[in-house]
Amino acid sequence: VHKVTAPVMIVLGSEDKRVPNVNGIAYFEELRSHGVKTRLFIYPMDNHAIIKPPHVADMMINTALWYQQVEFS
Repeated sequence: VHKVTAPVMIVLGSEDKRVPNVNGIAYFEELRSHGVKTRLFIYPMDNHAIIKPPHVADMMINTALWYQQVEFS
């Protein structure tokens, strides 16, 4: 984590069976504590692959907004 400098957007499904949400949330908190610009989205009742149409639409919008807001070096 201490070597991460690029902005990070984390997307989690609340019902993910592959990767426990606690891992993604801990990573998010650790990045923030090191001053890395980061966003976290947790989609309720979705799995590892975000597939519910409203969540997919929201994720696409937030991804586009994220790329507009951040600068990658």
